[in-house]
Amino acid sequence: MNNHLPSNRASGLFPRRRPLWLAPGLYASVADAALATLTRALKARYPIADIVGHSEIAPGRKSDPGPHFDWARYRAMLRTR
Repeated sequence: MNNHLPSNRASGLFPRRRPLWLAPGLYASVADAALATLTRALKARYPIADIVGHSEIAPGRKSDPGPHFDWARYRAMLRTR
């Protein structure tokens, strides 16, 4: 008897959904503030010069944070508290 649960692909338990970063307007201000707070904490502890998305590191393979992520707003949030 196999005691392992089937993978989510095989079971169909988790339907494929459109990734959230592909739709505009889904970056809520609370999530943005949390991201900026986390980034400031990481930059205070580690020598981080800049922040980029996966889409810049592995184009064609990764697409996050997506075309609707407001990089200018995010960078401005990093400069203010």
